[in-house]
Amino acid sequence: MNIEEWKNVFMTAGSVIIGLILAIGQLYTALKVRKQSKEANKPKEKTNYGEAIKHENKYTLEIQKEIEQLRQMVTADRVQVLEFHNGTDFSTRKGYKLDCTYETLKYGNESVKGILQNYPTTMLPIFMNKIIEDKKYFVSDISTLADCDMSTYAMKLNMHVGAFYDVCLEDSNGMPIGILAVQFANPTKLDVDDFASIEGKKIIIQQLLKE
Repeated sequence: MNIEEWKNVFMTAGSVIIGLILAIGQLYTALKVRKQSKEANKPKEKTNYGEAIKHENKYTLEIQKEIEQLRQMVTADRVQVLEFHNGTDFSTRKGYKLDCTYETLKYGNESVKGILQNYPTTMLPIFMNKIIEDKKYFVSDISTLADCDMSTYAMKLNMHVGAFYDVCLEDSNGMPIGILAVQFANPTKLDVDDFASIEGKKIIIQQLLKE
């Protein structure tokens, strides 16, 4: 074969290869469009709200049981779980507000759950610093805060608290997600066993909040 004949062979072969590539590309596009169309027309799975409600109620009851046990163990007047949120989502590590999501009371005490709803954390600078940096804030007599932490003093006084032992609730990465708040109507000092009880329940409640 001469040079011209070889050129013709290569040109023909090149055209065939290009044609095959274009055909494969068109087939791939057609299959992709067909798959997307099938997925778009596929009936959407319904959210099983019944199961979600059952799950939520299950761990709500468990948290309530744990904080009531703690209240009785340390003879507190009130125990609360507060959670940080950004106005929409809870436990996002972007919490700028506090909500009291769980509360248990000694008989005869009134609920103050409504006071801590969408409560800006910026209104409690010293309190938040203690919780985040020290992981706890213990005050056996609320009157000692009158001259050094007025914002916490005012907030706790509004809830008729005479003493409080609050600890930071954390996620698996050690980031704050909320507060376990143990409150007494009158000035109260706790002993070593009481502190151990608070720490023990803190671990359990942290785990429940992750579920």
